[in-house]
Amino acid sequence: MTPDTAILADGPDPAESFAAEVTTLFVEAADLLGVPKSVAMIYGVLFASPGPLTFADIETRTQISKGSVSQGLRFLREIGAVRPAAEAPADDGHRGRAVEHYEPVVELRALLRRLLTDKIQPQLETGEARVGEIARRLDTLDPAAREALTGRVRHLQVWQKRSRDFLPLFKAFLSFGK
Repeated sequence: MTPDTAILADGPDPAESFAAEVTTLFVEAADLLGVPKSVAMIYGVLFASPGPLTFADIETRTQISKGSVSQGLRFLREIGAVRPAAEAPADDGHRGRAVEHYEPVVELRALLRRLLTDKIQPQLETGEARVGEIARRLDTLDPAAREALTGRVRHLQVWQKRSRDFLPLFKAFLSFGK
């Protein structure tokens, strides 16, 4: 079974049909954002599962390789979209062996706050220095190129400033009404 048929399988089992629809929704959204399909499939099967899943469960349900599951889980954990389950189900079939179970983080505010703090804010900080360096390099260009590109660099500076100014407002919005 390929990943496409795994997520689109619409068998007689209502739970499988439900999971297929949820996973397809995440795969389509991920495609818009440039997120790998395998990452969306992992999040989708976790989101559609009534309980935490093991690595092996995820691999079986998505029909993707161990390496892709491993990379996808790592990525999802890094952005705060997946976490280890607080406790494993009582009858998990592993005869007392400790096997990590995963569950989705479904609180949108938590996901966005983590994305802003861990990914976007550091990018804005390094981007500010980079835009400054780009502006300084304008002086090294020949006059015609400098004239043509000065306006574009000004746009970069404005984008950088607006993003930097907007970030605290967005963070405050996410904290509002907690």
